[in-house]
Amino acid sequence: MRRQRPGRGARSRRRPRGRRRLRPDFPKGKSRAPRAGRPAGRRPDGRNSEFGKGSCPVKRFGDFFSAYIKTDGLPRQVLEGEIASLRIDPEKRVLAAQVRFPGFVERPVLDRAEQSIRSCGPLRLSGAEIRPEFPKECFSAENFPSLALELKRREGSINGTFKDAGARLEGGTLVVTLRHGGGELLRSRRIGRLLEGLIREEFGLEVPVRFDGALSLKDAAPAYIERKKKTEEKKRREAAVKRMADEEPDGPADGPAGVVSVRKGETLLPRMIPGSAREFYGHLPKSKPVPISQVTPDIGSVTVWGEVFSVERRETRDKQRKIYSVNITDYTGSITLKIIEMASQCRMLDTLAKGMSLLAHGSVEFDKYEHEVVLRPRGIATVRQLKVTDGAERKRVELHLHTNMSAMDGVNSAGDLVRRAAEWGHRAVAVTDHGVAQAFPDAMNAADEMKKKGRPIKILYGMEAYFVNDLVPAVKGKTGKSFRDEFISFDIETTGLSPTG
Repeated sequence: MRRQRPGRGARSRRRPRGRRRLRPDFPKGKSRAPRAGRPAGRRPDGRNSEFGKGSCPVKRFGDFFSAYIKTDGLPRQVLEGEIASLRIDPEKRVLAAQVRFPGFVERPVLDRAEQSIRSCGPLRLSGAEIRPEFPKECFSAENFPSLALELKRREGSINGTFKDAGARLEGGTLVVTLRHGGGELLRSRRIGRLLEGLIREEFGLEVPVRFDGALSLKDAAPAYIERKKKTEEKKRREAAVKRMADEEPDGPADGPAGVVSVRKGETLLPRMIPGSAREFYGHLPKSKPVPISQVTPDIGSVTVWGEVFSVERRETRDKQRKIYSVNITDYTGSITLKIIEMASQCRMLDTLAKGMSLLAHGSVEFDKYEHEVVLRPRGIATVRQLKVTDGAERKRVELHLHTNMSAMDGVNSAGDLVRRAAEWGHRAVAVTDHGVAQAFPDAMNAADEMKKKGRPIKILYGMEAYFVNDLVPAVKGKTGKSFRDEFISFDIETTGLSPTG
């Protein structure tokens, strides 16, 4: 009988030939320390490990990131920081680095370092976050301005509450003295606990926080109260004018077209047609819309209207929900409508598209993922905009027109302007950008498009040219060449040609 060798039985743990043990693909959210006996950042074959494919090659911030960003402008305290952990979200492409610094580093300096990492092309990151750790002995009341900046980034609702605020240490308690009120907001948003947690996170200390000073507006300085009253009064007047404009449109808005040919004063911006709202998502908004420019983080619930200029859709990891970021503008400002809905109930939301006009009601809050103020709508309705027409019997011809090819002087494309002029029945339109002709092809194509639709329009191609004094001699000396001969001219200022190359 043939004897069986040890380890070759039916229950042997030996792996089948040709198969390899799978190892985790670092970093999927975690980092690991280098194996004993192997230098950090070195592979078994002696080569350096790639960024994001293993443990950190080095621990010092300056040594690690010098291969990806310019570290010349960063202070020594930052460069000598030790990287405790490094994580990357592979889906969102966001890097988070826990760094232990030898001394205190102000938040604006860390923000500059984050921006350098985020803008590094080879890393292809959409975000970067440095989570600092400082020695306990570095903590003092002088750190408060930097702590306040980080608090504002995490909790946008505090806005300017800490403006001109002071801080001091009293018996181990950090006392923050407010100048312009806001104590009730800080209490309701639990900002004191957030500040205590931030100190614990960055300094490893348990420091109680207390607020004093002008906790309410009535306790604030008289000059500030007067400025606040004037600002609120101005907002009330603007809201009243807007409300009157919405209730009394300049033209017949209840008909199928809803058109107007003359606009005055406050009505020069695009407007929605009152009564044209149709339920789209949630309940139908009932309150009057306010200009987006007046929306603030602490406004609470609000109704706005706007035209959609971009829509972003994405699914959650479990595919159960969809997240929509709908950007709208009423041409006084813009805001993002943030919607999270079950995937099975998104049939209507999937029809959202650029160019739609929406009326939305919901709560305004700071979104920690978008890092900006967003509106979480409870109800959305579709609305129609007031259409502007040219009712003149004899149409004008615009002879001075700037497109978006005129730097700082035009925002609309030549095609959009030509189409609008043709829709108004204009026979011709001139394109006169600043010293360039880049808008000509777009204008020509738009004119051909409108001609096929039965609305012909003539393009007058021109520009605002720049003249030079031709009486000043530019070329000196004698030559046998005639001005009728061929010349080669090099423009070394605007075409990027090098005079030495």
